Amino acid sequence: PDLQHSLWKYRPNINLEHLSQKIQIEGQHVKYPALVFFLKEETSLRATKYLPSIVKLQRFLYDIHHYRSSEEEAHEKSIGQFLIDISNDQMRNELKSMIENVQQAWLLVRGKLQTYGRLPVPQEFINVDLSHETTSIAYLIPKTTGRGCCTTALVDHLVMIHNEFIDICIKIIKEMHATGRTWKSVWRDPLVQIKDLRDTQLLQYENRLMAVILAHCHYSLTVGQQHTDVEYDYAALEKHLLNEFVYGKPKIQLDIPHVVFRKDVYTGERFEMIRTKVPQMHLSAVDKYDILKQLTRIVQLRQALNHIEVVMGFLSAGGKENPNMSLNHYAIKILEIQDFNKVIGTGYCIGHILALWDIVAVELARKVTLTGEVPYSVNDGLQQHLSTDVVIQMNEDLEHVNLDVVLSTLNNFIETHVRNINEADHRMEWTIKECLEEHLGFLPGEYELEKEIKFLREIPMSQVIGVWNAVVFYKKSSS
Repeated sequence: PDLQHSLWKYRPNINLEHLSQKIQIEGQHVKYPALVFFLKEETSLRATKYLPSIVKLQRFLYDIHHYRSSEEEAHEKSIGQFLIDISNDQMRNELKSMIENVQQAWLLVRGKLQTYGRLPVPQEFINVDLSHETTSIAYLIPKTTGRGCCTTALVDHLVMIHNEFIDICIKIIKEMHATGRTWKSVWRDPLVQIKDLRDTQLLQYENRLMAVILAHCHYSLTVGQQHTDVEYDYAALEKHLLNEFVYGKPKIQLDIPHVVFRKDVYTGERFEMIRTKVPQMHLSAVDKYDILKQLTRIVQLRQALNHIEVVMGFLSAGGKENPNMSLNHYAIKILEIQDFNKVIGTGYCIGHILALWDIVAVELARKVTLTGEVPYSVNDGLQQHLSTDVVIQMNEDLEHVNLDVVLSTLNNFIETHVRNINEADHRMEWTIKECLEEHLGFLPGEYELEKEIKFLREIPMSQVIGVWNAVVFYKKSSS
């Protein structure tokens, strides 16, 4: 008895690692593709149990941030502050649980996401704790770029792994049911939308997996050796795996809602989409005066611009609308911006949205500039100062132009064009006038606005913010 007891101490541990090594050593990996894939991707398949919770969190964040938040606001808000802002205790606890589930899935598979071909996650994001209260909420907001790519890549990876495994299993089951009962009778729900995904439609094996493995392994003791051998019945194990955990599980149709931040609407293409879907109308000088008489402080202008950007985002993404529809009705009844009329006022329609944006955005940028701050989020290479000689020449030129037109043109140009230029862009070598002509879509001498921007013909793009500042201060000194 003592000898037998000592020999049994040398038996190998039965676990997934040992099973995986054994099937590779014995060259059975081609013969049992579902079992081999399961062993190789087990950590990812285990993480799929968190998918319903992650998707629910993404949908919640999409609803509150899509076209409603700026990227800066998302980056600055921590997960802790986000949870504090949720007034309903039950909802707060549910969201906290969802965030913890994201982190559990993230810990299981993040090592694979840096080289994940469909949507690789940058190295600097890999070690981020996606549930810590000081972590930015931006990491959880579904985006394909920036911090939001973390959860987007996570969901994409888990869905792809799940679907690939189901495809392998379906192929095997087709062969198993080639005669008699058809394989389709086994798969009652072949495809499910990710937003409708339930826990029961995913692999649920953690608590029962070892029992299945132990049921299909056998110990043997060879005379003269001081250890026991373990043999696995791979065919029975793979069949049991399919019967126990895979039958009836659907593939998942991936459809992740990607958040578009408010400022993302600041492109020439988006503005043109608004004009196409909702024909735009001008506002009179009296209207402009009335608007700015209400919005005298920077904080009021910021709030008004935020509301206008939300409306612009939805108008650019939606279908055609009647330009005469009340702006208050659209904002309050459809978009549920309850304090819209208190901020913007009444009497406007959605056909005025770009005119309102122009008035408010220019005034906000002008006031911020006068405080000594930079009102635009642009590359540092575009913020070089003007020389004294250039400023003197500019001031002489500005005596002969319409300053309001120049400020409006520059603001539109900077917000929709310049903010998207980086230092490697070839247009960094152009003059501001050349870039403006490309942006506005006209050739020299073919547009009445050319006389207003003629003074920019020799000033490089690297000084575009300096030009804006100079025009703002010139107007202040001349008024």
